[in-house]
Amino acid sequence: MTRGPAWEALTDPTRRAIVRRLATGERTAGELAELFQIARPGVSRHLRVLREHGVVTVRADGQRRIYRLRLEAISGIERWCGEVVSLARTSLGERGTGAPAREASGKGRQMMDGLLGVLRNGTAGSAVATFDRVYHVGVDDLWAAITDPERLGGWFARLDGDLHERGHFTIHRHNGDVGNCHVLECSAPRRFSFEWPTPTETLVTVTVMPDRSDTRIELRHENLTPTQAPDLAAGWDAYLHTLDDYLSDRPLRDWHSSFDSVRAGYRAQLPL
Repeated sequence: MTRGPAWEALTDPTRRAIVRRLATGERTAGELAELFQIARPGVSRHLRVLREHGVVTVRADGQRRIYRLRLEAISGIERWCGEVVSLARTSLGERGTGAPAREASGKGRQMMDGLLGVLRNGTAGSAVATFDRVYHVGVDDLWAAITDPERLGGWFARLDGDLHERGHFTIHRHNGDVGNCHVLECSAPRRFSFEWPTPTETLVTVTVMPDRSDTRIELRHENLTPTQAPDLAAGWDAYLHTLDDYLSDRPLRDWHSSFDSVRAGYRAQLPL
């Protein structure tokens, strides 16, 4: 089993995050720097390493340099990981030396601690909550569920206003909170981002992408204060479970119960 040159380039977490973003489409170095809040020279250094290892390609578009992921460059890693996982499942499952690896449910992947997301420290004393979940629906169906006000009302909250780029909308949450939001990007059916004062100005970015016959959603809520971050992360955790029920035409589970069951876990991830 060989890892190939791409493996070395992906040992850095920032480069892995850049690759994940490029998996959703081409980006310039400036766009990536804005997404990750990293200085432009730092992003350029990471992109140079990825390019030298054959993970990305670059093309000129006027004065811009557009970076694109080379899927074939990382396919060897996928095969290597698949072989290791297969061996581990067979060995650990059959010999009783450990619990068989848990399969990801068709509706999403859940962390070992029962949490759907991860909280970590961001820049300038802020915190970031990230979620990665897979649903058994098509891309268009999931996109509609997160951008159509009527469908959002079925699992999230009542929304009034314009959800198109540069539009403004209001979130009427079930607990009485009202959020006046500003849409920064609405690139169907791929990315939706908006500013949400909670009450500080925060940024929510939702990326939708195919995952074989399913659809993956990546949600990132950043610029959170450390005191509010655990509760907001627990709220998203509960909402993503509710979205699972909604897309599966099941009765919606109780949001408050879901929230309460994971709140302490997120507080432990980001102790004050």
